Amino acid sequence: PAIRRFGTLRPVLAVLLLLAKVQSIEDHLSTQPEITNHLDRPKVTMADNSSSLDAQFVSQSNSFATKLYQRISAKHAGENVVISPFSISACLSLAAMGAGGLTAEQMYSVLEFGAPDKKQTVADNYRRLMERLATDSTVNVANKIYVMQNYAVKGAFNAIATGSFRSEAESVNFAESAAAAKKINGWVEEKTNNKIKDLI
Repeated sequence: PAIRRFGTLRPVLAVLLLLAKVQSIEDHLSTQPEITNHLDRPKVTMADNSSSLDAQFVSQSNSFATKLYQRISAKHAGENVVISPFSISACLSLAAMGAGGLTAEQMYSVLEFGAPDKKQTVADNYRRLMERLATDSTVNVANKIYVMQNYAVKGAFNAIATGSFRSEAESVNFAESAAAAKKINGWVEEKTNNKIKDLI
């Protein structure tokens, strides 16, 4: 896997981590009893205010989560599978914000968001979601972007990363893989209260 071949990573923008302990999105949108059939679409009551999530965004996110779980569980038949679709979706969505051309088209398609022209809509919904999660004492979300040393993050991307994903960028020399891994692992340990060690 790419993470274990850390020393061979290309010097490109790397969105490595989004660590979260979350409930499903629908839990934050409804006061209804917990949905046990995760293939059902959530019943969302939309409010006309800036804090409400777009019903289509919720549906797309749930579709991605369902397909992701199906693909992973199929490869681990008979085993217990625990994943955080929100973490994966948010991490890939943040990376997609900085992508262009065919790469952007493919990422938005996989994430179920449609075309890259939906970038602002996706960013706005993540901003609202992050604001909600920030008020929930049971949820901790931590985002970080590591950029190859001497590479600059464009202002527009940085604005979305900080404003919608509550993420910050830090320069790392990936050529010095051991030092880079130590720095990233230290951040992960701090943000997870030492529950995740030596991620890389």
